[in-house]
Amino acid sequence: MRRGVTDREYIEDRISVEANGCWLWTGYIQGDGYGMYVRGTAHLGTRRQSLAHRLAYEAFVGPIPQGYELDHVCRVRRCVNPDHLRVVTHRANMQATPRKTHCRRGHEYTPENTYYFPSGTYRCRQCHRDLNRDWARAKRAK
Repeated sequence: MRRGVTDREYIEDRISVEANGCWLWTGYIQGDGYGMYVRGTAHLGTRRQSLAHRLAYEAFVGPIPQGYELDHVCRVRRCVNPDHLRVVTHRANMQATPRKTHCRRGHEYTPENTYYFPSGTYRCRQCHRDLNRDWARAKRAK
């Protein structure tokens, strides 16, 4: 970020305001859909990278309390509009996220076919079995 540019000015230069009220981040977008910003320079050792929606919230509203995170009420990950963000615990954020009914390969998430990790994430058991089977076949073939 250039010297003398406030966080608000930096954000305003990198958003596209949509009809639904979302402020879509036009800077770098990660593979998971969240906007990123970079501050400082690598050769001076001052480079810092963080999520754009966090920068926007802190610039327009204030600091995010320790142990809390931001939930996109609009469900648009690129959105950095502070009015579309709310401060919640990680658990509340995970509960607010709509659950998928099927995995990428089309297997239904049922209690029998779903493994839940302590972190709150989950995985399709059938896909996991298939992956292990394919790995074992490849290993035997060598």
